[in-house]
Amino acid sequence: MNQTEQVFLSLLRDYVCGQKLKALPTVDWQALYNLAQSHNVTGLVGRILADLPTDHRPPKALAVAFRQGMGQTLMAYEKRMAAVQVMEQTLTDAHIPYLTVKGACTAAAYPDPSLRTCGDTDIVLTPEHQREADFGTAWFCQKSDPRRCGDAHPAWV
Repeated sequence: MNQTEQVFLSLLRDYVCGQKLKALPTVDWQALYNLAQSHNVTGLVGRILADLPTDHRPPKALAVAFRQGMGQTLMAYEKRMAAVQVMEQTLTDAHIPYLTVKGACTAAAYPDPSLRTCGDTDIVLTPEHQREADFGTAWFCQKSDPRRCGDAHPAWV
């Protein structure tokens, strides 16, 4: 693992553990940005870097890219939460018990849950309720074919 990868993992660990950074070792900012992009955590890393003293932040062009990633992450979160509320209300109105699992639960452990990215919302239904919860193609889509989902609906896999 190279130094940039080590810094990347340290940033994420320290953020989730609630530790504030004061400075970073020498880092390849473009490589750090590329890592954040490839792991879908650009917004989260951008938030971490925004807390650094100005002289320890990335160059202006990359700082702007990180901030844009943070804005996109926050907008996606708001959209996702609205869709989850619709799903939960639909299940509740139909008296179908459900359990939200994985990422949605993990987000609660983050200092700012809105910066935890995800591509879907995972729920568990009992077998007898799976048949009742037939929302049709408006509700179900596969990651392999996201065109089947409207913007207002959660992606279930």
